[in-house]
Amino acid sequence: MWKNLGATWRRQRKLRSIFETASDGVLAVDADGRVIQANEAASSAFAWPAERLEQMKVEWLITDVVDERMPTPNIAEILSGPCSSNPCKFRVLAKGLDGRKFHARLRVVPVSDDQVLRHVLFFEESACGASRDKWA
Repeated sequence: MWKNLGATWRRQRKLRSIFETASDGVLAVDADGRVIQANEAASSAFAWPAERLEQMKVEWLITDVVDERMPTPNIAEILSGPCSSNPCKFRVLAKGLDGRKFHARLRVVPVSDDQVLRHVLFFEESACGASRDKWA
């Protein structure tokens, strides 16, 4: 039992370190489509403090999926459909605090072994931050 707890603790510590230092924006999303955690890169991309991003619905931040490979432009439907059990990668239109919209590449990784966390969304660094004015 103690061996399993130690391994779990080390895994969580490693994941926390990756989350906090990632250059990509990362959003952790629950089963209801709410952001439960956001890293600083996501905060910068959306121009919202990370604390404000938390508890926001994903569809408030990602307004449209702009990838013809996806069956619908609605991010909530994609998370509950094609990306519910398999990783997905596609382009989206997102909205920052200032109301400006920007394109980003999004990678969605479903999580099956957690009671709360359902998806981890990664924004590729090249599609966030300084380059977003190009898409406005």
